[in-house]
Parts: sequence; C-alpha cells; structure tokens
Amino acid sequence: MSRTLTKGVRDINIGALKNLAFLAANGIVLAQYHKEAFPMSTQHDLLSQRQNLIQQIEQLPPMRIGTIRKQMLPRKHKDGTITRRGPYWTFTYSKNGKNFAKHIASDREAEIYNAQIESRRRFRDLCAQLLEVSQKMADLELLQDQGKKNSAT
Repeated sequence: MSRTLTKGVRDINIGALKNLAFLAANGIVLAQYHKEAFPMSTQHDLLSQRQNLIQQIEQLPPMRIGTIRKQMLPRKHKDGTITRRGPYWTFTYSKNGKNFAKHIASDREAEIYNAQIESRRRFRDLCAQLLEVSQKMADLELLQDQGKKNSAT
C-alpha cells in the first residue's frame, strides 16, 4: 500500500521510495535522500527564505513585551449613583514572575505602546518562521548526508 505525505516541501510518495529512514522533527516526516523527494532548488529556496526572514527581523521597530488595555473606572457619587470615569489606558507586563502595571497618560502614548507590542508579536512570528525554515534546512542536510553515505557503499 502506498501513502503520500505532504509537509510543505513536496509530496513524498512513501511507497515509491527505497530504503526509507524516517526521522520526526516537529511533525515533519523525512525520507532518505531521493532526488524526486527533494529537488536541488529546495536548498536554494530555503536559504532565500531564511535571508528574507532575517532582513524582516532587522527592519523591525522597537518592541515591548506586555499588553495594553482601556479601562473605565467606577465612581460612586454622594447620592449613591455609580458612573464610570475614563477611558484610562493601562500597560501590564510580567518580569521575573512578578506582574507590573503602568498608567498611560495619553492616547498618543497608548498608540506608541500598541505599535511596540505589535512589533514584538511580529518578531515572535518571524522567529517561529525562521526556526521552521532552519529545521527544514537541517533535515535536508541530514537527508543529503544519508544519501552520500548510501552512494559510497
């Protein structure tokens, strides 16, 4: 029975490949080096993707870890009615296991904090993509090395 697995690089027909040696790394199923499974342009494409991601990371503006939110604070009047004051912006973050909060004075300052927080989120996403590309490159290197060992015997 032949199965086909798709994991982003190319479809690999498991039944058609000989000498299968599977490695599992982050859900990526690998097979021994085979020209049909990994075309030569793959390594070049992965290097190009990696360079592109590194350039995007280099161009990121300043970043900040934390969250910002708008609050409306309740106020009780002498007659017993409750109204809400605000909005007030609050920036919260955690450092060394402790939580901190800071009052943000203006809407403009809140916009800057939001942009910095978004920059940090973009950094995290780009780093995850960079790690994924790097793992594919490492997997390809192993497959090529395995292919060289099989050719030598």
